[in-house]
Amino acid sequence: MSENGYIEGMDNNKIIDQVRKALVSYDKNWDEWLNSDACFLNSIEIKAIGYVLAFQDVEESAYLLNISRDEYLLVLNHTIKKLEEQQFKYIAWLASKMVVSN
Repeated sequence: MSENGYIEGMDNNKIIDQVRKALVSYDKNWDEWLNSDACFLNSIEIKAIGYVLAFQDVEESAYLLNISRDEYLLVLNHTIKKLEEQQFKYIAWLASKMVVSN
């Protein structure tokens, strides 16, 4: 694996597909979770995901974060891995939300 992880060398569409795939489990409660104390992403990671989904462009997203494309890919790759590896925390938050609402 390269320094930038598994998204290096992918075109915009494939990178966006990888982001969407990582967000599938989070999708229905994404905004609520981002604003909760349970969210384990930092502000840069949240912006990295948000920008690439909003603008559908890696270069534009990197520009908005004022970092290079390579740095952006590092952040995005790290964020995707974090979402995948720490999904159990999101699931615990969802479960606690259900208990509270019942």
